[in-house]
Amino acid sequence: RRLYLTEKGYLGLGPESTAVGDQVFMLQSARVPFVLRDNADGSFELIGETYVHEFMDGRMAEELKCELG
Repeated sequence: RRLYLTEKGYLGLGPESTAVGDQVFMLQSARVPFVLRDNADGSFELIGETYVHEFMDGRMAEELKCELG
């Protein structure tokens, strides 16, 4: 697992392959957030499930996307 900090200052723990520029999304009907990577062709690659402190208890419902910095 890899520890990271989002641009908005949220602490997260994601897959080992998580990299700068990856994004955190809450996918519809998902119970946990996911790390996705934006590809050059406009598609996204699923990196895996992630834990984001304060995301998990619903405090960030209005912030569905946080870019990793």
